[in-house]
Amino acid sequence: MRIWVFAAAAFLSLGPQCAARAATSDGFLRPAVRAGDRFAFVFSKTISISGADFDAYTGRISGSSIETIASVTPQAITEQESYRYDGRPAGVDQVVVRDHGATNCVDGKCAPNDQTSAPLFNPLLWGAIPPDLTKTSTWRATIPNAWEIGPAGEETVRVVLLDPADGLVTLERRGHGSGPSSDDAARSQIKIVSKGKTLMVKLVPGDASWEGYASVRHGVTVSDEIIVHRPVTLTAATGETFQAEERVYTLFIQAPVAG
Repeated sequence: MRIWVFAAAAFLSLGPQCAARAATSDGFLRPAVRAGDRFAFVFSKTISISGADFDAYTGRISGSSIETIASVTPQAITEQESYRYDGRPAGVDQVVVRDHGATNCVDGKCAPNDQTSAPLFNPLLWGAIPPDLTKTSTWRATIPNAWEIGPAGEETVRVVLLDPADGLVTLERRGHGSGPSSDDAARSQIKIVSKGKTLMVKLVPGDASWEGYASVRHGVTVSDEIIVHRPVTLTAATGETFQAEERVYTLFIQAPVAG
């Protein structure tokens, strides 16, 4: 479920810390789901841009979804995704998840899964995960392409909680990078108000940094929160230019399934 264009500390502490002994990463991160399983999620994204000589800009979108596992094969997991963005009509998609979460196919069209958060664990944003994990595991990850709210870059990933009995791991990620995000390509301009005048401006991003926590149980997201900071330059067709700071944060949390 991509949180379309438009908090960072809703950390769920589930289960005890375990001794520093290794357990296979697949036991925590590879989805262990079966046909008929159902999962519910709530999600939110906020964009905040502030600076001198214009009113602070805020964009928000939020909603909920129910994911029903339709089929599972060694090559793919098929989900029936029912979702509702707040203030918009409800929708339904059939999503085929391939490459252990790295590729999503909707209506027969497949693309890399660049979502910040997803119901099933997405390895694209976590680098080369060690085959075994302990509560002291740390690794460096290279993100070669832009993703939903961040650019290509590098990050350090650290295990902060490990509960083999529950199949639960919490990962911390801290990263930095340069260039546009995937969302930047979807929003060529934004609307701001400067001294009572409405302007459409283009956004040029500076270097970004980010940090967040994600908790995953047997390959299914329990919670995922991340915040990205970066300087941006806003330029209007009139030639007016504004220097600003942008922060974007997303929240994706598993919820009880109604009924």
